[in-house]
Amino acid sequence: MFGPQLRGLNIISKIFLSNKNFSTDFISFIADNNLNTIDSLILWNEAKVLECIKSYINAIRYKNADSIASFTNSTLDLYISSKNEFNLFFKVIKKFIKLLSMQNESIDSKIGFNEFEELASIVSSKYTNMNHVELVKNIEDFHQSLDANANPQLSLMNMIINSNKALN
Repeated sequence: MFGPQLRGLNIISKIFLSNKNFSTDFISFIADNNLNTIDSLILWNEAKVLECIKSYINAIRYKNADSIASFTNSTLDLYISSKNEFNLFFKVIKKFIKLLSMQNESIDSKIGFNEFEELASIVSSKYTNMNHVELVKNIEDFHQSLDANANPQLSLMNMIINSNKALN
């Protein structure tokens, strides 16, 4: 009766132990204990996670044309080359937005990745009227448009524009 569940826990434990890049708290936070996400996260490191978030924030706040172009190009390259990596990219961004919301509500958010939490604090303090729900909805709408075979570049630009509105 408990055999398959114990084997599943054993697999998760082995993955957690084999991942030297992140704390188990961070892996659990990002992956929601989804084995596919955990497996994909093994290929990432802290610098890649932070770059993912920074590129997203810089694009939606319209830092400059290069930041938007860079985010758009790298995101579309991921979409073409690796759906798993593409999905993980946006899962990390959505979890970052969740962390922003948690911090906004003064919910304990110790996830064992100080730079990630510090970046969330900086973003939260700079954009105090940010609509977290709308930011996540924009990402979900972007994914739905891709599922409906919309033009990926136009859909991504639409997400950036709408996310900028939700940021302020």
